[in-house]
Amino acid sequence: MRIARLETPEGPRSAVAVDDRWDFIIDPFAREIIFTGDSTPMDGAVLLAPVQPGLVVGIAHNLTNNNHVLPIQAWQKSAHTVAGPGDEILAQRGVGTVNVEGELAVVIGRSATGLTVENAFDYVLGFTVANDVTNVDQVPVDEKNFQSKSGVNYTPLGPWIETEVTDPENVSTEVAINGEVRARSGSVNADRKQGQKRQLKIGPPTIMEGDQIG
Repeated sequence: MRIARLETPEGPRSAVAVDDRWDFIIDPFAREIIFTGDSTPMDGAVLLAPVQPGLVVGIAHNLTNNNHVLPIQAWQKSAHTVAGPGDEILAQRGVGTVNVEGELAVVIGRSATGLTVENAFDYVLGFTVANDVTNVDQVPVDEKNFQSKSGVNYTPLGPWIETEVTDPENVSTEVAINGEVRARSGSVNADRKQGQKRQLKIGPPTIMEGDQIG
């Protein structure tokens, strides 16, 4: 199932893709999806970020800037950086290089505390694409990855959530700028990321519906 969040005259509304239209739903996080009965054509629909997470979490896998070895750990990115798939990224000036990082992101469907590798996917609504924009030259003085990743619209999400991904630990991503592919990566880098389930386990002790982990 493909779930999106659309801009409408009544405000943002969630909808499910059906043929060439978006059928509106009451609550994307409900155990049973309930349709409202109205819809809108896909053509011309304005898609917003598919969720408004209260928490955006990244997973650090590499050596820190002081080159002391740390375990794989979670870090928090400001939820105010979340933007829609068509929104403009306001690259900060005067801070050096600004990089884009395409990632497969997990969208939490149910609140949970103390996830394990065994039950992690039971709490996942689906997956979306995240762009983890970073001021990379700030990283050496920002070991917590907060200031370097908290620019305006530095976390574009979407355009929708896919709830049926056959193998989320083997998904490739491409980053294109003005139509030119600049980078290829994804969850296929399992030796570095150690799998989506392990990411969820390493993440925060308590997560809520709509939270995003990338």
